Formats: sequence, C-alpha cells, structure tokens
Amino acid sequence: MAHTVTADFWRDYIDSLQQHLLSKGFIATGNEKDDELFIAHFNWMRRRITSEPRTVHVPANFQAPAQFACEVSAIQKDIEAGTDVTPRLSKRIMDWAYTDAMLSDWGVFHFHLGSSVGTDGFTTRTGSLLFARVDDTNAYFLGVFDHRSWTNEDLVEIVHANWPETIQRYKVDGVQLPGQPTSDERKQLRAARINASVQLKDGTVYQPIGGGMASDSTPIEISLELINARRSCRKGQKMAEAELLKQIGQSQADRSLAMRLELNHATAFAVEDTTGFRLQLW
Repeated sequence: MAHTVTADFWRDYIDSLQQHLLSKGFIATGNEKDDELFIAHFNWMRRRITSEPRTVHVPANFQAPAQFACEVSAIQKDIEAGTDVTPRLSKRIMDWAYTDAMLSDWGVFHFHLGSSVGTDGFTTRTGSLLFARVDDTNAYFLGVFDHRSWTNEDLVEIVHANWPETIQRYKVDGVQLPGQPTSDERKQLRAARINASVQLKDGTVYQPIGGGMASDSTPIEISLELINARRSCRKGQKMAEAELLKQIGQSQADRSLAMRLELNHATAFAVEDTTGFRLQLW
C-alpha cells in the first residue's frame, strides 16, 4: 500500500478569502459560490486604498478651489503619511457586490471633501470631488471636479499630459476611432458593461486604463486573477504532492496524509502537519 495524499488547495484558498471578508464585516448567507467569494474579496480590495505611505503627484499648475484647499491639503498629507482615507471614499466601499464603473474604466478614485465626519464614519458628502489615480506607492491628483464628472474625458487628458508613462500599456498605436462617445453615451456604455476606448485631443487612443469590465460587471483584471488563482492552486497542489511523496519516500509506514494550503498575506505554503512538511509555493 502506497502513501496517499488528500488535499484541496482551491477550497483552502476560498475559505481563507471568506474568513478575511467575514473579519471585515461581510455577512455570508452560506449560498455564495466560490467565484462569487473570490470576486467579492478582490473587488472590495480593489476599491479600497491601503494605509501605506505614498508619494503624491499633482499636475502642472494644479490649484484646488479656495473653498476646498484645506481639505485637499489634508487628503495629501493623509496619503503621504499612510493614514486611512476610507472615510473620504464612497460609502459603497462596504457593498461587496458593487463595481465602481469609473474605477474599472479609467482607474480613477474620488474623494469627498467634507470637513466633518458623520456618525457612520464617513466625511460629509460634497458636490465637488477630488479625483485621483492611486497605485501601491503613488497618488496622482487630477483635480477637483463636480459630481457630474464621472465620464469627463479631461481626467484622462490630465493623466496623458502629466504622467503618460503610467498608462503606456493601454495606449493603442496606429489607430484612430471613427467616432467618440459623448459623456452621456459613455455613461450609458458603462451601465451596459460595454468597454469603450478614448481618443484624446492630440489623437492618442487608449483602451480602458482601468482595465475594463466583463459583461457581468466584474472588473476584467479580477476575472483574469480568478483564472490565474485556479491555475496556481492546481499546479501548486500537484507540485506539493509530488515533493511530499519524494521527501518521505519509504522512510515511513504507508499511510494517508492530509495536506493543506496556508496563506500568509501574499505568500502561500503547502503544509502537512504529521510529517512536518512545509513548502513555499508563491
């Protein structure tokens, strides 16, 4: 009788994501499918801004309106210090099923400019908003615009004029669009989950610099992450099973072994407790 190994790394992975969601206030019904939990987790992660210090960049000649200068300055200081800016984000940050269409289309966040915090933990809502692109180490302030600017192409123009290297991978060379959707048409396209490129005043064309949305509203980048995660779990499990059997060989009596996937932030290990086996997978 040979050693047998039981393992289900994908199940372990999804259970870990669900526990993380539960720890943040997610209320599960118990009927969620694996894909739904994965999407809910990473969609929420994508819409929040982690409390890490970032370098703030502003466009040439950037000047906040006088009535919001203090609030914009406060946001800049908070971002640079790594202070939690969640109170200034959309209240729908805790809506697990919500997809931010502007973020998916153009990769742009918005911050409310209220000067006080309500009982719900969010700053007072304002008609004018600070729009910005944010990555792991930088925040690019685009400007203060009114609450109807969700499809204002000037936002993309500002990124293109000041930091084109940050969106280079979305640039489409040698193409001119036959027509450009109006702001209202772009809003309708987003509502219908239809991705549309944007052509700027100098003729430059960009695909959705936020990655775009799938027809079910899932950000395309998350759909790709889901495919890659399944593949990684499958390959990791196969590799770990082979390595475990190789290490124990015939040194132990034949028996059934139970191996699990253990996640530690972005690092994953294959673990089998009875043998002390531990293998880093990624």
